[in-house]
Amino acid sequence: SSYTNFLIREIPKDWKTVPLGKYVNISSGDSPSLINFKNFGTPYFKVEQLNNSKKYLGVFSTPYYFSGGKTVSANSVIFPKRGAAIALNKIRILETESFMDTNLMTLTAKNGLDFEFLYYQILYLKLWRFADTASVPQINNKHINPLLFVLPKISEQRSIAEILRDVDLLISIIDKLITKKKNLKRAIIHQLLSGKTRLKGFSKSWRTTTIKEIPNIYK
Repeated sequence: SSYTNFLIREIPKDWKTVPLGKYVNISSGDSPSLINFKNFGTPYFKVEQLNNSKKYLGVFSTPYYFSGGKTVSANSVIFPKRGAAIALNKIRILETESFMDTNLMTLTAKNGLDFEFLYYQILYLKLWRFADTASVPQINNKHINPLLFVLPKISEQRSIAEILRDVDLLISIIDKLITKKKNLKRAIIHQLLSGKTRLKGFSKSWRTTTIKEIPNIYK
């Protein structure tokens, strides 16, 4: 398949290609109608909450909470398992013990697999590459269990994840700087175009006119 050809690329000799199902616990969610929601407790996520973060989902990433019942452990990788959201490749990590609805799936790394390496590898492989897209796009256990997965030694997995984490942090810092500059630009535009701040050498009063009074306007 195209996915297998993509995965079985040239890799280091000491890396393995393994079925992912042997290295993860797979969990799927329950319908919100089965959950008695509270104002506090264990976070519960729907697909829409994946938009509230770029990597980690925490207690403040959702308005839904419950107490008592099925949960998934922290550091599990969560992603859409049904519908068009699969194509958006929105993959996140649970920052705390949580649960989710029926349109989401989690993979909890077992011994021999670092959870953050799992996150970056799935992000790189892209969900739509191994999803069933015959009718409604979906990902089930039958897609995850035999999924071929590249696996270095655990120490190298953690080193790779650390470097990628540092890159994420740098991007986050740059994004915040860009946002700050955009806000500064908006403030400068407001000050200059409202006349609240005048440029050096300009002090005469502005006047109000109509667009028809401005010369050299053409249809």
